[in-house]
Amino acid sequence: MINYNESVMNRVAENLKERGFRIKIMTFNSEDIEDWQLYFGHGKALVGVDAMDVLKGIREMSLTDYVNELSREYKEPNEVPNNLTELLKNKDWVKAHLTVRVLPQEEHCRPGRISRDTKFEEIRSFLFLKIRENADTIIGAYLTPELLQEIGIPQDDAWENAYKNVEGACVIKRMKDVLAEEYPGMYDTEVAVASPGLTMSEPELYVITNAAANYGAASILNDETLRDFGEKIYCRKFIAIPSSVHEFLLIRYSDCADDEEVIRNTIRDVNENNVAPRDRLGEFPYLITIDPDAVHVSALKG
Repeated sequence: MINYNESVMNRVAENLKERGFRIKIMTFNSEDIEDWQLYFGHGKALVGVDAMDVLKGIREMSLTDYVNELSREYKEPNEVPNNLTELLKNKDWVKAHLTVRVLPQEEHCRPGRISRDTKFEEIRSFLFLKIRENADTIIGAYLTPELLQEIGIPQDDAWENAYKNVEGACVIKRMKDVLAEEYPGMYDTEVAVASPGLTMSEPELYVITNAAANYGAASILNDETLRDFGEKIYCRKFIAIPSSVHEFLLIRYSDCADDEEVIRNTIRDVNENNVAPRDRLGEFPYLITIDPDAVHVSALKG
């Protein structure tokens, strides 16, 4: 039986087809519509839209208006990728496009997806295959054992390549530099920025993510990245704040050792008022301690 969400996807697809677009709905062998993608276009290459974005669009406007918007904003892709089925047969291509995403364990530990525990309590890592990346949009799928077996890559090899790709894409910047880039002219990089609601006096706040700032919170999982960064700024203890699935925030522990409860309250407030439910990663910070022989992580749940 087709449920409401599937019905919406099919109706949007049919409307686009009536306007002359080629249509393909990719489920990636998943029953969870969150993993689905709607592809449409005129040429060989199709533009992908996340299924959750389709459902959000239909909630915000009528079906006709949403399809009109998709048609109006459609641009023929410059790059024409090979057939997806053929790409999945290319192990080197797959290995180069594997990555890791971190999600809240209690909400996103869905049966079938390949996942692992992390050092960060209540956060789990998932294998993800990036198929196409355009500007701020990444199209891909969470991997299942069946799909990975069909591709012919052992899970351990897949994880190893995915972590290498995460490490290669990692970016750590000062928060004030991020703000200056996003709002040129409004922020001076020489002006210290304190996180709203914290009582600390202008601490240096760092953002750890990936180059696309899209599902970049997994960058926190690499011990060598943390060790190198700690050496760079002469710090062996950090408070790590799960800002969203896209990034972690790092603060020197010495700058906020007495503000754990304030940080927890701030995280909950920001989650409730500023972060979409599907992007929330956690409600408490973590203490990262870098020792000579290991990197330790403990949850500061209060």
